[in-house]
Amino acid sequence: MTEASLAGHMRMLFEHGRWADARILAAAGRVSEQDYHAASPGLSFGSLHRTLVHQLVANGLWLSRWTGAAAPEFAARPGDPTAAAVADFARLSALWRETEEAAAAFYARITDATLAATLSYTNSRRKAGSRPLHELVAQVLAHGVQHRAESAVRLTALGQSPGDVDLIVYLRSR
Repeated sequence: MTEASLAGHMRMLFEHGRWADARILAAAGRVSEQDYHAASPGLSFGSLHRTLVHQLVANGLWLSRWTGAAAPEFAARPGDPTAAAVADFARLSALWRETEEAAAAFYARITDATLAATLSYTNSRRKAGSRPLHELVAQVLAHGVQHRAESAVRLTALGQSPGDVDLIVYLRSR
């Protein structure tokens, strides 16, 4: 049974994303390096690799804002972070695991009170912002859904469907 609180709901959505991302990454690991990096119309960032890197960078940056930690080195580079910091699937996978573990620690600590607090931050375009933490967490969780869906479509077209990554499928599997 899940925790009936805002914090419990956010943890459940994070765990769903973690489960679905594992399916996406397992499927991505089965495609050729050429297909992994190939241009693909319809993906927000042009290729499966760039789409996954974008999701990783967004997760890492927001997590650093939430926790007050320094931005991850792979996300702190100006311009295209895929060029040197995350050049291939092996590097992406390693950084994904690190980021996911740090995120799991964050989600384990959140409470309804921490989620209600307002967080001031500076975005990637150096513009200041301020929102309740629960809205920012919800944004990151929803953002992952968009890019996970794009990646799933591309992987399916490459013959490596990650299968159904819908929330209800995850909930029934627990």
